[in-house]
Amino acid sequence: GRPHVALASFVVEGIHNADLAHLLTEQGIAVRAGHHCAMPLLKGMGLAGAIRVSLALYNDSDDLERFFEALDQALELLR
Repeated sequence: GRPHVALASFVVEGIHNADLAHLLTEQGIAVRAGHHCAMPLLKGMGLAGAIRVSLALYNDSDDLERFFEALDQALELLR
């Protein structure tokens, strides 16, 4: 079937997932960083880990906008 899951895992080339996750957490954005029980897959892709952001029924477009603003700010600090 077609799963209905509102989550995304991503990496940013040249930036460690734990560093980015920490800066997002400091801005009040809850994400997970690491292997997400998919270590063989990530290792096969040559990745040390990833960041996962999950949405729920109570999230709205304002939450997404806050996430992307926090992500932009964190990336500015890390680059």
